[in-house]
Amino acid sequence: MATDPPYDGTIFLDRKIITAADPTAFLSVTDAGQAERLMFDRRLDDFKNFNAYLFNATFDDGLAAEIQVNPEFGSSDAARIQAQKYGAVIGKLPTALRTQVKTVWIHQGEQLFGGANNNLLIHTDQADLYERDGILEEALVHEACHTSLDEAHHSAADWIAAQKADDAFISTYARDNPSREDVAESFLCYLAVRYRSARISDADGEKILGAIPNRIAYFDAQPLMQSIHPIAPALLKLVNASASSELAELYNGKPQTADRLIEGPNNGICFWNSNDKGNDPTPWFSLQLEHRSVVDSLYIRWKRTHGSVGARPMKYKVLYSLDGKSWTETGVDQSKVPWLSSNLAVDALPGWRNPTRFIKVEMGESSYGGNGYFTCHYVLLRGHAL
Repeated sequence: MATDPPYDGTIFLDRKIITAADPTAFLSVTDAGQAERLMFDRRLDDFKNFNAYLFNATFDDGLAAEIQVNPEFGSSDAARIQAQKYGAVIGKLPTALRTQVKTVWIHQGEQLFGGANNNLLIHTDQADLYERDGILEEALVHEACHTSLDEAHHSAADWIAAQKADDAFISTYARDNPSREDVAESFLCYLAVRYRSARISDADGEKILGAIPNRIAYFDAQPLMQSIHPIAPALLKLVNASASSELAELYNGKPQTADRLIEGPNNGICFWNSNDKGNDPTPWFSLQLEHRSVVDSLYIRWKRTHGSVGARPMKYKVLYSLDGKSWTETGVDQSKVPWLSSNLAVDALPGWRNPTRFIKVEMGESSYGGNGYFTCHYVLLRGHAL
């Protein structure tokens, strides 16, 4: 039976999910003159042509947008201040949320923001209120989800299946508007538990994972998980994988071998499988990085169940090596996973400062019981090459 949502609206969840001190992908705005643009103004509740001040905003991930500023600001200098301010804030959003943002409308007024039509709508008096409450960035995350995620995901079969499996909503706003608001309300929580777990309370983390575990798993399985700059460092390239045991048997057309671990998000359709007869007494897998690197974070996407039994480890440790032969413990293990449970699909782990070329995950107790039976979809490492 569905339970009551834990929140009214998720932009109010925590003001520290993205802050003014966080990095931005924003580079600059350049003046593009003044010209007529059709802009939506929520004060009018309608579209209107304005002789807008225009600015071309660029970001360090190659994205760009035209910022259109209402002429009511009075001068190109005053409009430029607005374009620079909000360009920098928009640049704090992950790449995945900016891919479809082609224009930004900026008006005065205390009216709600908006997102759709390849656009973000900002009313600056409302922005001041959000800024005062510390949720300006969170509000823009929500609207950018409408712009960049809704069309591809809100009616996707796997998303609908995740909604049904959760049998709950993260907020009353999502529950009352399931087609229009559920993706946006849920994604901010995904961002919080995956990339900002140290900034939110244990109580909030448990509420999120308790209410929408299947939606969290849905986001985990999407390629958009790789496009999270500047929220997290860049992905490190993995070039080889091996394991103590594996299965050559095909699943969805691919063998259940260690190669699956370095292929990235795959919608849950393939995975590495250790010896499922329980004949591997010391199961492990090892991954090779393209270059010696410093690992800032590690994401392991386990397959929570295989058939009717659990298939993720409840105890394991991570080791590193420069040559793939001599191994040192990193100090990272399952105890570093926030809100660990047998139902958790992705373990988001901290990195370590030692230069690394190889990592190994040695597994112990399985959620199935005992050892020797584990499945894993993929592993992602973030950091920087040396």
